[in-house]
Amino acid sequence: MEKRVEFKSGRNILRGSLFVPKNKGPFPALTFFHGSGGKGEKYFEAGKYLSKKGILCFAFNFSGCGKSDGDYLLQTHQDAFRDAKSAYDFFIKQENIDRNRIGVVGGSFGGYVASMILPEIDISSLVLLSPSAHDDSYDAKIEMGSIEKEIEYFKNEYNWINSEVFKNIAKFVGSLLVISAENDENIPENVIDKYIQSAKTKDLESNVLKDADHRLSTER
Repeated sequence: MEKRVEFKSGRNILRGSLFVPKNKGPFPALTFFHGSGGKGEKYFEAGKYLSKKGILCFAFNFSGCGKSDGDYLLQTHQDAFRDAKSAYDFFIKQENIDRNRIGVVGGSFGGYVASMILPEIDISSLVLLSPSAHDDSYDAKIEMGSIEKEIEYFKNEYNWINSEVFKNIAKFVGSLLVISAENDENIPENVIDKYIQSAKTKDLESNVLKDADHRLSTER
């Protein structure tokens, strides 16, 4: 069952959907963080599918994205962290959630955001889909530039190599899955490798999707 919901983050009202299994809980639970300039609706089909498998899912839009309030062009990294934490706090208040089996899926910038708020959330599993990394300037604007700009950005390791995300990943003891794309035109391989090399958890898995692009799509 899909249930449209809204919650507050700062001055903005954010909107998304819960996908609730039909059977009786408590349910393992999963929330999705979309990438910069993306929409939570990207994960609606996954939410519907997983809810039929008995997993309570939640996908929402960050400020200025989809049907959520706010101006995307004015959003900073700090705003994204606040939105993600607000979404998590809203999600775990839902009925019939198994508090011992809560996971987060973060795609691209959403993977960076998920990793940045790891110390503030209590989850047992984390899935990173082609995660980006940044220099942790909280007041930096969230940008969705051209592929050329992103290539230049990540080429300079000082823009991301010392990010707090890698320290957070090193402290994470839950289940970690890192998925990257063979033909990723946005996030270079060394960024993904840094995530994997930073991990200390015994439950680590990484996969490369053959012939896939940054969206993890193989469609041409």
